[in-house]
Amino acid sequence: MDWESYASKTYKIKAIDDSMEHAVYFTVAGNWLFVNCKSMSSFQWVTALMTSYNRQLEHGIPVTQVIADMKETFDPNGSYLTREGKMPSLVHHLGILLERHHESV
Repeated sequence: MDWESYASKTYKIKAIDDSMEHAVYFTVAGNWLFVNCKSMSSFQWVTALMTSYNRQLEHGIPVTQVIADMKETFDPNGSYLTREGKMPSLVHHLGILLERHHESV
């Protein structure tokens, strides 16, 4: 399915425990993925990761493969709790949101 023509959507991620100081905003705009947060400590890896995923999608890697890769990522420092349940990592959570977004279009 061609989901590039659908409107962009931004998702807010906020832990209900104290493991995340600031909310994270994840935007899906066609085949482009963006993450924004006040926390500058993760700026480098977030930028690199989103650039990598965007290039994969741009070169025809199926979004389902990108989602699977994201959902296989776990944080060695532990998980965090959201209203949706326990998330093994932020990247895993982004994969879940991208999967839901993809299924909704």
